[in-house]
Amino acid sequence: PLLDQTQRLLADFPALLAEVRNLVNRLEQTTRLDLAEPLYAERLLEAAQDLVSGLSVETVASAGYSIANIVYLVVVILLTSVYAVLQPAPLVRGFVSLFPAGRRQQVREMLNKMYWNVQRWVLGQFADKMIVGLLIGLGLWVVGIPFALLLGILTGLLGLIPYIGIVVSLVPP
Repeated sequence: PLLDQTQRLLADFPALLAEVRNLVNRLEQTTRLDLAEPLYAERLLEAAQDLVSGLSVETVASAGYSIANIVYLVVVILLTSVYAVLQPAPLVRGFVSLFPAGRRQQVREMLNKMYWNVQRWVLGQFADKMIVGLLIGLGLWVVGIPFALLLGILTGLLGLIPYIGIVVSLVPP
């Protein structure tokens, strides 16, 4: 069913997008608001000229350096996190060695308890989000929304993203 719903969603996507456009148009007519100001070619050309005239080699180099620095930091943080999760023993040994010899066993036991609790918390979060996704999918199916299973799974997966995941998952249904 999931593969079937995914294929149907991809096939129906242009029609769904047209429905959203019609809804926005009706909303604009009802409220007499301009929700999407049209972009004219002259305005785009003026904006591009303003952008280019304000650029210098120093500005471009500074922006390039900033972007490269951000990419570098993201890669380092990602690789370090993956390594720490896959190979925690060296980090634990190094951390434990910071404590006096008489307390090291107690520190190891405390770290093991923390690891166990965090592991159970992550499993609990995953189970919670999968149950939420299942219930959302079931609710959408009962109401008659197309692609209910796919939208339920999407809701469960996006729910793993703190704060914004659930809000983003409300848009497709």
